[in-house]
Amino acid sequence: MPLTGAGLNAMRSVPTFGTIGAIAELVDNSIQWKTDKDVEINIIFIQKDQVLDEMLIVDNGKGMGLNTKGEEIIDFCLYFGGGTNHGAKEGLGKFGIGLPYACCSQAAEYHVYSWEQRNKIKHISRNHDDFEQDELIIDKPHELIEAFPQYFEKYLPEINNYGSGTIVHWKNCDRLTYKKANTIITHLEHRLGRIYRHFIGNGVSIKFKAFNQPIGNYPSPIEDLFMSIRKFDPLFLETGTIADQYTDSQASSEEFCPEKVIQFTDSQGEIHEFTIRASLAKESTQFPNGGKGGQTELGRLYRKVTGISLVREKRELRIHDFGYNYPHQHGDPRHRWWKIEVQFSPASDSLLGVNANKTDALNFRYIDDEDQEDQTIDYIELRYHLAAKINNLIAEIWKEIDRRVKNNKEKKNSKL
Repeated sequence: MPLTGAGLNAMRSVPTFGTIGAIAELVDNSIQWKTDKDVEINIIFIQKDQVLDEMLIVDNGKGMGLNTKGEEIIDFCLYFGGGTNHGAKEGLGKFGIGLPYACCSQAAEYHVYSWEQRNKIKHISRNHDDFEQDELIIDKPHELIEAFPQYFEKYLPEINNYGSGTIVHWKNCDRLTYKKANTIITHLEHRLGRIYRHFIGNGVSIKFKAFNQPIGNYPSPIEDLFMSIRKFDPLFLETGTIADQYTDSQASSEEFCPEKVIQFTDSQGEIHEFTIRASLAKESTQFPNGGKGGQTELGRLYRKVTGISLVREKRELRIHDFGYNYPHQHGDPRHRWWKIEVQFSPASDSLLGVNANKTDALNFRYIDDEDQEDQTIDYIELRYHLAAKINNLIAEIWKEIDRRVKNNKEKKNSKL
């Protein structure tokens, strides 16, 4: 691995996804390598004297075996670019840097345990403090152990029932976005519930656990923080989601129009497909009993996910305005009531400019008529086609919102 100790530490500052994004990278791996059975992902937070110090991300997936060359995958899993899905046109993984970036961005010491058979557990680790600034990084090959560290069972007793799986262990976490388990879990449920909404309940479950462990003492569970992540549908079209507590398990929005499928052929003749969905809050959601829906708990939940949701291989990259010009400016609170989702496959990653952290697609942006002169460039032509469809859709939705507002005012005036 052609890195020095200084270079390795510099890598800690490259990712910009924070703790939640780092966890998401590992969840991606767990989903990518699930068995034919449902995959269970446990995210375990360990506080030392009320401050988060360690984390375990555990799954019961396939575990790491051999690559196509007959080499142990675990021996390369901490390499930057050591993954096995380079250039993939399907699945969540592709760039081979998610695991090492996720680990080093949160802790300077991290361990990976993986097994395909219960009594043959492979273990590899790295501690940045073991390397001098100018020392070349040479990772030791994995070791084979018969059992997990005994204290793992204190946090996850069911681990003994996993016939295969992987554990990533972050120790002495020093770059977490939040320092308290309850704070990070509050943010995690909404973010991960939204990012993986198309997976949760469809063969994937994600659970949290949190413990306080005073130094030298037995860990005590924080029962209030033992929970399963609920999916969070930003289109508010599904039930069985975070919004159910405000809606009596009824969808609070409706499809605004039939699903639109756009096909784009690039200069190499490859066909790229994009699916656009749109929703609009029901009138009873926007004006409950003629009142202001934005002041309700449900209305505030709508506000948290204002924008366009970009989804790659059923996994959300980002929800944002992506440079689109909203009627009455972005700050108008009525924009919370409409939602748009754009789905695409990894085959379009290069065209869209998907970044290695899987947090954005740099070429998915609004483009107006003045900036699209050179349509001989694939991504500019694509941007123009997508922008035309999405811009028209926003305009149509806004007309309906405007009609509703006027109608509601007329009803109030007639009552007066």
